[in-house]
Amino acid sequence: MNDYLHKLDETLKPLLLRDIRFTINSQHYKEGNFVLYNYGYFSINFSLKNYRKHKTEIIKIPLPFNVEYYEDEKLLYFDYRLHSFCHDKEIIELIKKVKKPMLSRFYDKIVTIEVYKHE
Repeated sequence: MNDYLHKLDETLKPLLLRDIRFTINSQHYKEGNFVLYNYGYFSINFSLKNYRKHKTEIIKIPLPFNVEYYEDEKLLYFDYRLHSFCHDKEIIELIKKVKKPMLSRFYDKIVTIEVYKHE
């Protein structure tokens, strides 16, 4: 786990104090100035300074199955899709059949964090 968190630290540090935008499956989720991050229990807590609300808000997202960073595009992918975690199609189908009382908004989706210019 330490190697995983070290890799995650190395991808998040260049984004600090920059304007970032979170999207879930290409739909806008949150945006603001990336002030701070820390790790909670099975999650990453992002502190964003929101320009519209003039306050700092904390966004908690679960630790992803897979992280990819594209430096030239200033884009970070957090992959929560089931097939990136499990490669057996039968198991994935069984997981999908389990009745879930409440799903996370990140379940079986891709979250992107991109650097953008604040207007």
